[in-house]
Amino acid sequence: MLQNSPLIAAGESFQGVFSNNGSPVIFAARPILTSMNKGPNRGPGFGKVINGSLLEHIQSSVDSKAAILPYSSEVFEVLPKFFTDPDLRISLSQPDIALFFSLIKDINGLPIFIIEQSLPRNIYQQGLASRKEFLTALLIGCFVASTIAMVALEYGSSGGSQNYQTQ
Repeated sequence: MLQNSPLIAAGESFQGVFSNNGSPVIFAARPILTSMNKGPNRGPGFGKVINGSLLEHIQSSVDSKAAILPYSSEVFEVLPKFFTDPDLRISLSQPDIALFFSLIKDINGLPIFIIEQSLPRNIYQQGLASRKEFLTALLIGCFVASTIAMVALEYGSSGGSQNYQTQ
């Protein structure tokens, strides 16, 4: 399919992603020539289907879960937008997981896939735990301080009245 491409014949190179029956394929195409940059073109390039083993390798290298979804404008456009990149959406609706949605476009700039990546919200969870510990310490401190104040007031009022009565 790519062997007869006019881009390859003209000596240009390109890379990107395309859909092959619903499966994402990453590719790079460039004429294969001799070391002197001459000779007949020996082929167009390289392509790899992103499937189970490659996707697992990608997930392990970024230490998160990822899924490749077919593009749907109804799904992608309702997700919260990231203010600096229109092709990235972030959902923080769950307290323990952050979901990232990246738009993948083909060589013509048309959206074809959405990569969904989920990461644990460890810092957010630590913040919640710290807030809980702080509130617990604050409540205990207030209880201890009010108990000491009550004892001091009781001791001060009873001790002072005895001195005045003896005079």
